[in-house]
Amino acid sequence: MKELNYYLSLPYSLKIYLVTDDNETYYKITMPQLPGVMAFGETLKEAVFDLTGAKKIWFKKCLNDGINIPVPSDTDN
Repeated sequence: MKELNYYLSLPYSLKIYLVTDDNETYYKITMPQLPGVMAFGETLKEAVFDLTGAKKIWFKKCLNDGINIPVPSDTDN
């Protein structure tokens, strides 16, 4: 089984959204291959920082529970 740092180093694709909701604007980032991994921030930098923590938590949970973690492929865009 691979370790946490292996998965953190992989180039997963991101979807970045600029959301305006109730006169509030923020960034939302999702990772389509990793269900439930998402992050938010008032700036893109904040959202990326939040995403780093979200990925780490998600990967740790999968590794602890023995859940298969998908790896990115050349066709992921």
